[in-house]
Amino acid sequence: MKTKLPLIVFTLSLIVNVSCAQTLDGIQKRIEMAFLTAIKGDFSSLQKIEKSLNTISDQKDTRIQNYWKAYADYKLAIACLNNKKMADGNNYNAQGIKLLKDTKRKNSEEYALLGMMTSLSISFDRTTAMSASGEARGYYEKAAKLDAKNLRAYLGKGSSDFYTPKQYGGGLIAEKLFLKALSLKDTYATAANVPTWGREEVYMMLVRFYQRENENQKALLYCKQGLKKFPYNPRLNKALKDLSK
Repeated sequence: MKTKLPLIVFTLSLIVNVSCAQTLDGIQKRIEMAFLTAIKGDFSSLQKIEKSLNTISDQKDTRIQNYWKAYADYKLAIACLNNKKMADGNNYNAQGIKLLKDTKRKNSEEYALLGMMTSLSISFDRTTAMSASGEARGYYEKAAKLDAKNLRAYLGKGSSDFYTPKQYGGGLIAEKLFLKALSLKDTYATAANVPTWGREEVYMMLVRFYQRENENQKALLYCKQGLKKFPYNPRLNKALKDLSK
């Protein structure tokens, strides 16, 4: 009796595709929820998600899966940094950077996240500040060029300017870029599991910018606006308390 090999292959492929789809189902929200516990020191949920995103060769979802694995690495790196686990944070960040760098013909979202992670690498090694910040700016420019409506590209560009010391020309366009980011939709794509993150960070960066410029009324305005959309954001809530004193 001959084995119906094509049917077996098709069945296995279907199982793998369903498994992959389940892995990606609601992935951004799951990562962000797990990050809330990771930032407090419990990394288990986020680590479990990150491990579940190991790529499956020759599957159509591999690329978006790689993106979300890098994003999980990014969030783990931030959580490690917050908990002073510098070596672990650096490893997660480097792992995500490599994954994105190895992606061929990167799109706007991949360049934007790569820029974010390259900027974060400075927190683990201050000696790389000059080279890494320049590299990150290049990624943000490519992200914006590929998609002029990518909120995350303008968040990255604004953050880069915000963190650049004033003596080196920083801080001149951050406000404009953050406001531009707020004017854009979270995404213009219709495909499943596309990134929509970033708006919370834009609000926080605007608040920080206005606080630094001693424009507390504007800082308070955007802090309250941010909390209307993201009422449980811990940094915005802390900022509100500070600004209300």
